[in-house]
Amino acid sequence: MTNRRLYLFLAIFSLISFSGFSKKLRVLFIGNSYTFTNNLPDLISKLATSQGDTLIFDSNLPGGFTLSGHFTNSVTRQKIAQGGWDFVVFQAQSQEPAFPENQVATNTLPFARKLDSLVNAVNSCTETQFFMTWGRKNGDASNCANFPPICTYQGMQDLLSQRYLQMAKEANGSVSPVGEAWRKSIALKPNLDLYSPDLSHPALTGSYLSALVFYKTLFRKNFLNPVFKPVGIEDSTANFFKNIAQNIVEDSADKWFEKSTLTRANFDFEAAQNVVGFRNKSYGGNQFRWSFGNGNFSVTLSPTQTYANAGTYSVKLVSRNNCKSDSATKNLIILPFTQVEGLVQPKISVFPNPGFCTLHIQGECKELFIIDFSGKRVFETHETKKEINVSHLPLGHYKIQIRDKWNKLHSINWWRINED
Repeated sequence: MTNRRLYLFLAIFSLISFSGFSKKLRVLFIGNSYTFTNNLPDLISKLATSQGDTLIFDSNLPGGFTLSGHFTNSVTRQKIAQGGWDFVVFQAQSQEPAFPENQVATNTLPFARKLDSLVNAVNSCTETQFFMTWGRKNGDASNCANFPPICTYQGMQDLLSQRYLQMAKEANGSVSPVGEAWRKSIALKPNLDLYSPDLSHPALTGSYLSALVFYKTLFRKNFLNPVFKPVGIEDSTANFFKNIAQNIVEDSADKWFEKSTLTRANFDFEAAQNVVGFRNKSYGGNQFRWSFGNGNFSVTLSPTQTYANAGTYSVKLVSRNNCKSDSATKNLIILPFTQVEGLVQPKISVFPNPGFCTLHIQGECKELFIIDFSGKRVFETHETKKEINVSHLPLGHYKIQIRDKWNKLHSINWWRINED
């Protein structure tokens, strides 16, 4: 019998850090006492310096100002018109985004759009960012009787989060999800107080958590140690806040930065033997170019690539929009595996991966199970099949288990994604 040289392909990526370069940003903060208290812009600047970055900032923060007040304010308009900003950050009066829908539609959302128009008139590539604030510790007691949804912290936070996302969507801006970071901190450590005695404004702890979130949403980099912390903040608290900021921003980056003028390239992958499915995790881009390191290229959102030979391949993704571009490069290693004569390694794979409505099976499949992220079995078949309709499955990540005709169980990670 002729010797058989079969290959088991293992794809391994060496993850890169997005923190190995310095950035310099110019940011204008427009808001009121929530931003002014504890000098939030200066805290962000000190954080940036500790990370090897530079924040040059200016601000206009009169107490109690609404978005409509800023739109007609000569100082705000003059500072926006000065130009040269990478970001202009807008913070509404603490209660106004949580008021009834008709009131917000009349008094808040139009001015978010108008302020963004002022920014765009100077430079369409300056990014408008909205400062998602936090609910008051015990809700809005002064308006609770007239509008019960804001009687509690959770109810007020729900509305603030919803409305700030709406502002960003309508005004083509991004969001700094400070309020959601506060919500996470309160849920995990309710005794770690973020509020000043008035139960509305931030204590230094609250401002520091806010600054960490802003560093992530402005510089869009991972934290490097050491990270600046103000006097009076314990190391354990600083680490706790840093993890919250990292997770809140990164886990829903596509939501916060849906309308971003900046872009960050990122991707991951799943391999089935020599076929590698790439999943685009960039945000802020609308044009993409992949270089797979084997001479092939693609402009598809999340392509699949077949590698003919073992080796090390440098995979690069470039993400672009009308203002900015960014790239991410990762090393892909495909390792050969030589089998002893007479032993046949059955080949089992599914494609495409990521996939859409139809799952194709390569190899001798005796039975197949699809398991969702929670561990629930959502599909199974005990018949030999080459194609399976999976259009009924929600978008997301799954584990596929296939038992071949040799009774060996294969486990494959698989994504179901939108076809477009």
